[in-house]
Formats: sequence, structure tokens, C-alpha cells
Amino acid sequence: MASHCSFVRRMPLLAAVVVGLLVLGGCSRDPASPAAKSAGAMRAGLLKQHDLKGRVAMIEFGLFDCELSGEGLDGMVLLHKLNVLPGLAFLRVEESNDALAVAAYYKDKDLKFPVHGDPTTDMAVAFKATSNPSFVLVDKFGRVRYRGRWPDNKDFGDWIAAMQAAPADLGSDAPMFGVVKLDGPTLLAATSLPGLDGQTIALEQAMGPEGMVAVFVDTTCPISGQALGDMPKVAITLAKAQINSIVVNIDGAPEVVKNYFSNKPLGAPVIYDATDATMDRWDIQSVPTVVYIAPDKTIAYKGVAAWAQVATAIEKARHLPPGTIRFSARGTSYG
Repeated sequence: MASHCSFVRRMPLLAAVVVGLLVLGGCSRDPASPAAKSAGAMRAGLLKQHDLKGRVAMIEFGLFDCELSGEGLDGMVLLHKLNVLPGLAFLRVEESNDALAVAAYYKDKDLKFPVHGDPTTDMAVAFKATSNPSFVLVDKFGRVRYRGRWPDNKDFGDWIAAMQAAPADLGSDAPMFGVVKLDGPTLLAATSLPGLDGQTIALEQAMGPEGMVAVFVDTTCPISGQALGDMPKVAITLAKAQINSIVVNIDGAPEVVKNYFSNKPLGAPVIYDATDATMDRWDIQSVPTVVYIAPDKTIAYKGVAAWAQVATAIEKARHLPPGTIRFSARGTSYG
């Protein structure tokens, strides 16, 4: 199994329809090369190539040697076989560059829907599917309406029906399904976790005068490691802006976490949760995920550890001129 980027957990596949549970999460991928075409043109080209134009489609971006991606593929195979959502099309985008191993893997699968090779991960970047596996729902007008882990929401069937029944393209006003709006004050009040020294740290008390940046990571994801490598420089920049920083680890037994962070001078305290509670509460879909909580406790940024994007969100929330906050670290758009 490939190393995974966070949240190995059990989630219902399709409540009241599919019996059993699948373990779904995110596996790491190497950064992709820059896409040669515009993202929009690439997305349209993929849909046209596989006869998905005018159809509602579920696309999984994954790797054949990632156990979690494989279980996601098995889930799509089951949905397709049972035909519980008539008219829903399926596509697997395979990102491995091991052509021989990929051919052998799919030879035994006997899939009834297509597989698209994406060894450069340019297509994954075009769909912003930057963790493995990533599931994307596309409506019949070619717009992405959902992106994330397996859509186990009880309203999944209703999403498909709504997209199939839509009489016209809503354009940029088309809503994304499954978007979770986070309540900053509630989350801060509810999150108190142990630090590496065993002392409990309450996030509500860890806020700086101008807010706080929380970086959610785990001990097994190499891309989390990349974000952690940036933290000494990032924490200094944030401190100068009167923003506190904290690292939140969301996997691993206490001894594993303590050992992992024992020789990592991050410039920020580390707290951890060996259960799924914090991950669920904060709706962490992949790691690393960066969250900026503004002084009024609202969530002003939740996304990848691309520090320029974080800086822009902080400047906007604090009404600062562009360029006020400059990180020397570049960060990553993957997780």
C-alpha cells in the first residue's frame, strides 16, 4: 500500500442501499508537472473523450497500488453493478506511471466503465483532485459539483437526481454539494487536546491578538512532512503579524506522535488526537490542511499549505494591503 495522507477511517458507502463499509481516505502523490492546457479545456477534453458530455458522472482519481484508492474503485464497481443510481456514469483516472503494473492490475478488474491514464497528474491538477483517492462529481453541463472523499452523505442520491433533472446550466452560480460551513467559535470552544508534554491545550486560549493558524497533519504523510519543514519560517512570519500558530496531528498513538515530533523544532506547539473526533469536527479531508482563524473567531481560510494563499486570506480578513504578509516558504498545493 502507498503511504496515505490522513484519515484512514470507516464510512458508509451508500446508506440503506449498499451493505457494508469501505475504508476510504487519501494517499500521497508526487507533485505534478504544470498542465500544458488550461484546466477548463483539459476537463472538457476528458469528458468528451469518454463520452461523458451531457451526463452526470462520478470520477475517482487514484493509484492502483494505494489500498484506499482500490477500495474506492470497488465501491464504484458495486454502484455500477447494482445500478442504484440509474444514469450515473463512472470513470477511474489512474495516476501511476508504472504502465506494466497498471495493465496487469486492470486486466483482472473486468471494469464496465473506462479508465483514463494520467501518469503526469496534469488531469488531477485540472480537476483540483490533489489527494488520493479523490472523488469528483460532474454535472451534465461539465461543471464540478462535488470534490473530496467518498460522498457518503445521506443526500448523495438527491444530489445525483438534482443534477440529472437540471434544465439549464447555472454557470458559476451552480452550488457545490457537500460543502461544510465551519462555525469557528464552536470549534474553538470544543477543541482541547494534549500537547507533547501531556498538558492539555485549549485552542480558544491559544489564539493570538490577530488570530491563529492551525496546521493539520499526520505522521505518515510525506506531504505533511513538507509543510512541517516550512513551519519554523512560517511561525516566525506569523508571530511578527501577531498571529499564533499551532500544529494539530490527527493520527497515531500518543507514543508514535511523541516520537515523530521529538526532534522537530517547529516554532509552534503540537497537539494531537489519536481518534477521528477532531478530524470529523473540523472536516479535514486531507493533510496538510491549513486553517486561519481570524480575531473574531471566524474561519477565514481552510485549504492547502500554499503559504502565498494563506497570506492573501489573512490580508483580506484583516483588511491589509496585498503583500503585507510574505512567507519565505513556498509550501505545497498537494495533500
